[in-house]
Amino acid sequence: MTESATTQFDAPVPELLWTACERVWEVPMIVTTGWWNAAVNAAWPPRCHHTISHDCHEQLAVPEPIEDDPEPALFA
Repeated sequence: MTESATTQFDAPVPELLWTACERVWEVPMIVTTGWWNAAVNAAWPPRCHHTISHDCHEQLAVPEPIEDDPEPALFA
């Protein structure tokens, strides 16, 4: 029977090697992502937000309430 690892130095070598490979693989991905973001931001800089307020356009139109007429409608 094998005993469980009590410290990181007692862990089996394949598990340590796999963990190290995963950590090393993160470096090129981080560098590539940073390079890509810099290239895209240089080619297409972000647009500034416009300063015009569109509060009147963002309001929903509330219809006038329909009045109940005691008289019947002409075209029912």
